[in-house]
Amino acid sequence: MVELQEYPAIRGHRESSVFPEDAQSLLSSLGANLYQSTSLSAELAAFRILLKDVPAHAYRRVAFEVRDLANLWHRYYREPRPNSQIRNFEHNLKNEKDLPYLLLFDGNGYNRERALLKVIGRLKSPIEVIALADLANNWVEPVRTAALSAIDRSYPETASNDLALSFSFFAENRSFWKRWDNLASEHVMSFFHASDVIAVLAKRLEEGIERRGSTTLSFALQTENFDPHLERILKTSKDSAIRALALRTLLSGEAVWRTGHAWEWTNKSLGERKRVSVLNRRKLSIQPPVRSMLIAALEDKSAQVRRIAAQRVIDRGVELSLPMADIARKLMSDLNPSIRRRGEYLARKVELD
Repeated sequence: MVELQEYPAIRGHRESSVFPEDAQSLLSSLGANLYQSTSLSAELAAFRILLKDVPAHAYRRVAFEVRDLANLWHRYYREPRPNSQIRNFEHNLKNEKDLPYLLLFDGNGYNRERALLKVIGRLKSPIEVIALADLANNWVEPVRTAALSAIDRSYPETASNDLALSFSFFAENRSFWKRWDNLASEHVMSFFHASDVIAVLAKRLEEGIERRGSTTLSFALQTENFDPHLERILKTSKDSAIRALALRTLLSGEAVWRTGHAWEWTNKSLGERKRVSVLNRRKLSIQPPVRSMLIAALEDKSAQVRRIAAQRVIDRGVELSLPMADIARKLMSDLNPSIRRRGEYLARKVELD
């Protein structure tokens, strides 16, 4: 996972910024020249390159700081700009091909909509990928419509690596985007479920560099394109939580992911309730070698993975023709107390049988 690097803030009330000092100056200069008769091509190109260096999970801070540094706030009490400045802005918006990507962060909804209508072709960073999806959840319907159209024009042309890098942000925040209807959600996520994007994501999960890997994996399991990667992730992933989820999914034969939350009554007469997860599930499209997989999982260095495998041996070991007595002895010598207890239980069960 790419760590978020902090820099001293040169303006505003924040002590730190996600942008280096020269990048902060660049954004301030862009904001000052936006309504001037000045070429912005070089600065706007530098701005888009700048966004590549910021990790996707910092999107919220990026959106705020770009708006703040470039003075893109929309203030209703501000006096109208002179006609000459408005003509300069219109000229820049018409001729500067990279200006719409700055205006995605504008505080004025009209400017955001006009910027979205001009977005076309390949996006150059995960931040831009997330910005379009975030605007598809905007409170203004014309902005949402323009954002979905921009997604249709740009996501197919965007590099699979940039889509994969933004996937974890979707996994963490999708449930908060309440203005997406089911049709829009399925359509947008179809771009992330493409085979080439899933292959890049699976590689990152193997290397253990994905932010909140188990959450990301659970979200990725919505598509059957991920199923062929599960066995390899179980064997090679450096993140024990990812290996545990992969093993649980393969053993159960179904993928499970959270779609949101709901309230469940614990005592309706007293008005007591609890918040519970709403889950969706599907059958896996593969038939994994459960027996060999279990034997290998019992040797895993993670107690979490060994515990799942031990419980499966207790439940289904006889059906799989596993050497129950040998496994029981092995489990009883495990360093983890909960696994040792399972080994003792398995030993008693073997004796009774």
